[in-house]
Amino acid sequence: MESWQAEYQKSISDPVGFWDRALELVHWFQKADKVLDETRKPLYQWFPGSKSNICFNCLDVHMQEGRADNPALIWESPVSGNTRIYNYKEVFEEVGLITNGLRNLGLMRGDRVVIYMPNIPQAVFAMLACARMGVIHSVVFGGFAPPELAKRIEDARPKAILYASHAFEKGQVIDYQQLVDDALDLSKKPPQFLIRFDRLDKKVQGRRKALSWDDLKFHGNTIAACEQLEPSDPLYILYTSGTTGLPKGVVHDHTGYS
Repeated sequence: MESWQAEYQKSISDPVGFWDRALELVHWFQKADKVLDETRKPLYQWFPGSKSNICFNCLDVHMQEGRADNPALIWESPVSGNTRIYNYKEVFEEVGLITNGLRNLGLMRGDRVVIYMPNIPQAVFAMLACARMGVIHSVVFGGFAPPELAKRIEDARPKAILYASHAFEKGQVIDYQQLVDDALDLSKKPPQFLIRFDRLDKKVQGRRKALSWDDLKFHGNTIAACEQLEPSDPLYILYTSGTTGLPKGVVHDHTGYS
């Protein structure tokens, strides 16, 4: 705790020096010209001139440093009691296949996707795949009803929605397919692609054609390389609750928000 307090005080008293030292702990495809650009106050820019990728730092760095077999993601379901531990190699491969699949569909840097899933590993894989290729993701809470999902689709204008067929909560099965169908009925700007992760043995049938999760995972010969992203490139959009009006999208960029 004392060490944490000391580091915290350094970050307050000398933020530029603190983050200058922190830069050495992060992989950069291209290092920053400086830590902080203050020439356009109050529009500060962190790490100008740099290029990086959060997915690379989350996965590729560990693969390169010999931690492929170490636990990377531990999933525990309080509802089903299931537990699954993924090592870095497994997560890296899952994310790579999804990235390949999205690129195969034509998604590219700057496109947007909505992720509508319960708290399952596939949601994490989807987020990392989007970050890997510079696609902007927006996670929508799975408990939101169709009108709320539709509002976020209208605003984000995603090229694809990645969603689960069902969620399991306190002995109940929640039909996400029905919720997605109803939301799209309300939307004037439907996405080009629907990609569904089926959670039951029997595949569901929606009112619109959806690509299955297994069909999405494009089995190329190589795992897609990471995009080299600018610090101000958007990483994700997080929407406010909308209790005082339409939900407002807060954009977090790729590097400076941390």
